[in-house]
Amino acid sequence: MINKHGRDNIIGAVTGNFSSVDITVIKQYLSMTDLINAQISECQKEHTALYEGYFPEQYRRLQTIPGVKERAATVIIA
Repeated sequence: MINKHGRDNIIGAVTGNFSSVDITVIKQYLSMTDLINAQISECQKEHTALYEGYFPEQYRRLQTIPGVKERAATVIIA
């Protein structure tokens, strides 16, 4: 990033003046992101349990493929 944009631009982007409104909006976005990540995690757990119950052998064997982990195996089966 430094080579592409320069050190001054990077420093300017991460420092600056933030108003209380800016801080509030950023906190709200962070809260929404945390909620969405929690929902994704909950759905993944449900999918994992479902596929381990109905397709245990296929689910296990898919994960032996390099680069295919739990999430990718559930997507492939779906």
